[in-house]
Amino acid sequence: MYQPMRAQVSQTIRLSPNFVRIYFNGPELATLDTTMPIFDRRIKVLFPNSRGEIPEFHPLDSWYQQWQELPESLQPPMRSYSIRDIQQGETGVELVIDFVLHSKPGAQGPAGSWAEAAQVGDTVVIVGPTSPAEPEAIGEPRPGIEFQPAIASEIVLVGDETALPAIGRILEDLSAQDDTVSNVAGMVFIEVPEKADYQELRCPPGFSVQWFHRENHQEPGAQLIQAITTFLGNNVGIQKSQTPSTADKSQSTTLDGVTELVWETPTYSAAGYDITDEVQSPGRRYFWIAGESGAVTKIRRILVRDFHIPRSDVAFMGYWKIGRAMG
Repeated sequence: MYQPMRAQVSQTIRLSPNFVRIYFNGPELATLDTTMPIFDRRIKVLFPNSRGEIPEFHPLDSWYQQWQELPESLQPPMRSYSIRDIQQGETGVELVIDFVLHSKPGAQGPAGSWAEAAQVGDTVVIVGPTSPAEPEAIGEPRPGIEFQPAIASEIVLVGDETALPAIGRILEDLSAQDDTVSNVAGMVFIEVPEKADYQELRCPPGFSVQWFHRENHQEPGAQLIQAITTFLGNNVGIQKSQTPSTADKSQSTTLDGVTELVWETPTYSAAGYDITDEVQSPGRRYFWIAGESGAVTKIRRILVRDFHIPRSDVAFMGYWKIGRAMG
């Protein structure tokens, strides 16, 4: 179950020109589910509204319905983020989130503006998973986690700057599971705004990381599309189809005439695809793709349509879309 929890900034670290790491603590975070591994677990963050306030949410009612019913002037901006880390600090649970900052005019939204100016003591509301009443069964899917490679023999991660926090967390969690990934190979492709945004990542043995940074006003995701196409073409056992498959008709879903973000995983389809008969095959490659929705959609078509990668072996998540404020 996801519930709102007030939290305060305890520390900020400017990692690079386009990233700031913010630590949060507070007594209400004591109910946050701290179960490891975290992988790409998502939470929501509510930021102060135009009055600099975050209204209280009654714990016994739906927080989302309460948020929706607020007048627009009182509605706190809400964004989704990946958990970068959960630590036990001197004062209790400490939640770590890496925020992407955007220097391009018009790209910085209220969340990015807040993160860039955040000071110790500033308050947000974290909507996150609470600790389960009973221990979850081993292998049981946990809410907010899409990374589920199961019995894959190779893992391929592809993402832009918005996916970097999740990728970093996934790699750290896999590194802590030496017994389960000792025979698993991995390839990671990451695209960021500039070279100064490259990060040191803790990777399991057998994993390689390729970094890309945009130059000459390249479209976000363009280098990732080229990299994954080259990777697929160079790998034995992955043959490009000469006749495009009709199985993939992917497109971003729509809501009230507005194009939404693509979100297709082995267990969920935003576009309504039938996933009941999908079976994960042993010894397979597992692909996890996240970033700008248009680029993710193109990569999905390359994998599923051109190279006939089974849908059960891929997870595609559109984290943002060109033309909308990114944070």
